[in-house]
Amino acid sequence: MRSPLSVANGLTLARLIISPINVWSILEGRFVLSSALFVVAVVSDVFDGIFARREANPSRIGGTLDHSADCFFVSSALFALAIRGSVPLVLPILVVLAFIQYVLDSRVLQRQQLVPSKLGRWNGIAYFVVVGIVVGENALNFDWISNLWIRQTFSWVLVVSTILSIGERLILLGRRNAR
Repeated sequence: MRSPLSVANGLTLARLIISPINVWSILEGRFVLSSALFVVAVVSDVFDGIFARREANPSRIGGTLDHSADCFFVSSALFALAIRGSVPLVLPILVVLAFIQYVLDSRVLQRQQLVPSKLGRWNGIAYFVVVGIVVGENALNFDWISNLWIRQTFSWVLVVSTILSIGERLILLGRRNAR
């Protein structure tokens, strides 16, 4: 009998498990630990899809779990960074709202596949990038690489692109419902 927990889903669950530890490490200023957890999150995100395809077992539930784990890891890290003043608080709030919209208008609750968005995908990557930059520069004491102004500018660009992504999905949903 096949185990319901595949290697791919195990890697995805690892991101969920390390997320609260990562929040604690950011809030406590333990950025070396947070950097290590960030690397684990990125590696698990890369390899869960590879293992799902290799096991010939990619599933709607696995895809939803993967996106949920990404959202939880990134948004919780961004909330912790916002508390520390490294990113604007509106960014993690919008990340969560965009993810909720993504799940709802993909009709995941009605057992349908997630509907991807190019802008949403690039935003998802950029959320990881901003977390990695802030955590990494703090771990390495490299304040000169990304000063607060640059980090804030990049964060606000992500705020705008997330709002655009939410708007794009609303327009596409309206067109889909008009048919």
